Amino acid sequence: MMRIITEGKVKLKVYISKVKSKKMPVFYNEERVYPRSLSIEILNALDFKGIALDLLAASGARGIRIAKETKAKEVILNDINSLATKLIKENVKLNNIKNLKIFNKDANEFLYSYSKSFDYIDIDPFGSYTPFIDASIKYLKNNSVLGVAEFHKAVLTGTYPKKCLRQFNSWNKKVEWCNEMGIRIMIKDVIFQGAKHEKALVPIYSEDLGDHYRVFFKCKKGASKVDKLLKLIGFIDNIGPLWLGNLWNNDLLKKLTIIPKVIQEESKINTIGYYDIHKLFKGVKASIPKSEKIIEQIKKEGYEASRTHFTPYGIKSNISKEKLKEVIKKLI
Repeated sequence: MMRIITEGKVKLKVYISKVKSKKMPVFYNEERVYPRSLSIEILNALDFKGIALDLLAASGARGIRIAKETKAKEVILNDINSLATKLIKENVKLNNIKNLKIFNKDANEFLYSYSKSFDYIDIDPFGSYTPFIDASIKYLKNNSVLGVAEFHKAVLTGTYPKKCLRQFNSWNKKVEWCNEMGIRIMIKDVIFQGAKHEKALVPIYSEDLGDHYRVFFKCKKGASKVDKLLKLIGFIDNIGPLWLGNLWNNDLLKKLTIIPKVIQEESKINTIGYYDIHKLFKGVKASIPKSEKIIEQIKKEGYEASRTHFTPYGIKSNISKEKLKEVIKKLI
């Protein structure tokens, strides 16, 4: 069923379906307005004025919004589905947009045939970003931005360690902070891919969106910059290699208004991982204190603490697990 909807500042003719799948004539998910709005806000926060590429455009929602809602000089939309490119053309006319070009090619074929570099590339696949990452990085300009989505979370969060090793070149396992572990492995993989092209891809914003991860990177050219970045990759508890640096750029965070408040809080705590309160209380018959009470008590003990967006049951803190158990005993 087709409908004309409003998203952000644009009107879009889209296919609406209760079941979101590749079987849709042209894919559109009305539940992913936030990730698209996030792309817009980050580009505007960075005062983006360059050439943007929506590599896997589908209905064109993200690319058309970038053209309409940012200062982009030009926006390129590409999709292998000819029906999708036809629909994009209709949506471009619907919004009277001029600074936009449309292509109907395989993603990698498009990049190599177009052979021009971009100031922003967005990879939003129906699955994994990995088939598209190498070619995309090759055509990133210096000081450009790369937006990447990954939907194979089960592989990254420890359900299939052998597949994670094959696909992302990291060994993982099920740990209580598995959702953060997964995004750190993803970041490491993108950084390694960039290193092959002597491009340092520094994560500036990361978010676990439930069914997928989304990470934005700033691209800096130069072997010395890559070498410096690689020093922040390593192992923890026989997990890795994974990214050990910051998940967010604090200056950028201050400019973002639509992101979860909890990210602003947890970004101030310079630790890796989080504690899952339910797992800490496994086997304990006493009732679990509210997270706010636990966080309050941790702070009274002189440590940093906040909730984490990775799970509603998680607490991010620089307190040790042994000391945390002592804190919790005081509350039971």
